[in-house]
Amino acid sequence: MDDMEAAEHKLQGIINGNSRRVQAVDKARAKIEQFERSVEAKRGELEDVREKAADVLLKARRMQYKDDYEDRRLEAKKAGEEDSFDMPEEASEEAIANIEIIDVDFDPERAMRNINKREKKLATQKEKQNL
Repeated sequence: MDDMEAAEHKLQGIINGNSRRVQAVDKARAKIEQFERSVEAKRGELEDVREKAADVLLKARRMQYKDDYEDRRLEAKKAGEEDSFDMPEEASEEAIANIEIIDVDFDPERAMRNINKREKKLATQKEKQNL
């Protein structure tokens, strides 16, 4: 009888251990699924950011082309070579793709401080002129 109870107790321990392992595996699978959903969401966000970056880069390249166009047109005008100026006003896709963007160090706070300082200086100069 003791052998039977010992065997049942041992079998119950095996079953309990097995169920704990199954629960642990289920818990791990749930975490993995959660991480996979999180990764997919982040991939979607990353793709959105990449698309926005590509749009911004395209706009920057178009702006750079227009700036280059105006600079070259003015140089040709100053040199008296307006007739020989042959740069198209609208850029082709190939021309836009080949444009290198000039990275400038821009600090918006510093720019606002400079604007405010110049506005104050202009206001004081106007006051002096009115007196």
